[in-house]
Amino acid sequence: MSQPKSFAPILDGESDVHRYSTPLERRVQRILSPFDDFVRDQVAASIMLFACTVLALVLINSPLTQYYQALVTFTLGFVFNSHILTFTLHQLVNDGLLVLFFFILGLEIKRELMVGELANPQRASIVFVGALGGMLMPASLFVLFNYDQSYASAWGIPIATDTAFALGILLLLRKRIPRILMTFFATMAVVDDIGAVMVIAFFYTPVIEWVYLITGLSLWLVLIFINFSGVRNAFIYLFIGIVIWYMIESAGLHASIAGVLVAFTIPARPKTGPRIFVDKVRSLLTRFEEKHQYYNKMVLEDEMQHEILQEVELVTRHASTPLQRWATAMEKPVALFVLPLFALVNAGVILDNQVIMTVFSQSLGLSIITSLVLGKFLGVAGFTWLALKLGLGHLPGGMTLRHVIGVSFLCGMGFTMSIFIAGLSFTSPEEASLLAIAKISVMIASLLAGILGYFWLRFYCKPINP
Repeated sequence: MSQPKSFAPILDGESDVHRYSTPLERRVQRILSPFDDFVRDQVAASIMLFACTVLALVLINSPLTQYYQALVTFTLGFVFNSHILTFTLHQLVNDGLLVLFFFILGLEIKRELMVGELANPQRASIVFVGALGGMLMPASLFVLFNYDQSYASAWGIPIATDTAFALGILLLLRKRIPRILMTFFATMAVVDDIGAVMVIAFFYTPVIEWVYLITGLSLWLVLIFINFSGVRNAFIYLFIGIVIWYMIESAGLHASIAGVLVAFTIPARPKTGPRIFVDKVRSLLTRFEEKHQYYNKMVLEDEMQHEILQEVELVTRHASTPLQRWATAMEKPVALFVLPLFALVNAGVILDNQVIMTVFSQSLGLSIITSLVLGKFLGVAGFTWLALKLGLGHLPGGMTLRHVIGVSFLCGMGFTMSIFIAGLSFTSPEEASLLAIAKISVMIASLLAGILGYFWLRFYCKPINP
């Protein structure tokens, strides 16, 4: 039997498309294709996040406020024999679903440390110094404003950066900025997130239950051993990861720490190398084409074709890394569902004249706004400039200090992480008013920082192709 010379007969041609799809399916696809492109874009996550923030503010400041409050405090639960476990929607999102965001974050950090910008000390130094300044300067300004106040311990609020919002703005400007600028910012955001996670772990944990913590860390070591043993079964990591989450939460640490810890144990090695992958897939494709051309049957009619496709899927999975596969699989649900839901249940703040006036008249509100907008700018741009002067590193090709200034403004968009840390800073009912002021201040600062960053990069940086 002669070998087929080309895959074209089964891979190309309008007739093949019409054979395997209905007229209605093709029409629906034409309608949904632009939507699919939109969802794949980081801008979609930013828009969803912004829309849910606005929706929360509108609902709580309208006659529908009681329905919004009912939604946030909606109680869910499980019954195990005589044991009852209940939690509100707010608790489910902040202590449960948000762990998925930190898990994705942990996967990104691990990848950057292994093969990304942070893997090369020469390339990472300038990013690290800028990110360090972006944390130290806002925290210092906040403490300077509030050193004699009871809420001075809330200095962690302005250290964070909201990656989704900032990357969304950079994507809007992608025709005017060098592509490396987005990589530079994303890497800096990863360092920023490492710092934020460490701050949450060490400074916002009131009491530690050591038995639970030791148990959780022991299970984490078990996951590391499983990783080095070559186990890549997602169910095992999921099951033990859930137990670690419970132990970390019970220990008094926020569950976000569990998300990052478990992410660091996910295998980053493929099971087979590229050469084996190419040889096996080439052989399988040849067999598939032979079967299809000589018998001209659909996959549904021919069990052998189906088995070949399953083998291709298995070979492809073995050639990729669990770290990349799981990050890709979870990226959209987290960006388009978890983070917008977090904004919906956390951004609901009553905006009356008294609260708004308090934001601009009390040191808490002013210090958060100043620290995020001015502190991030001085920290990121100032420390980067100093590092360049001292010869500690150099900017990537195509970037100038003007681009760094634009990024330093965007780093002031603290939104998600800043609101999250504000919730950890003000936990008692007596501090509800302070939490409201902090949330409003973060929103105002994020808006100002986003506008300043956009207009700076839009008008003060030359386009790539003038």
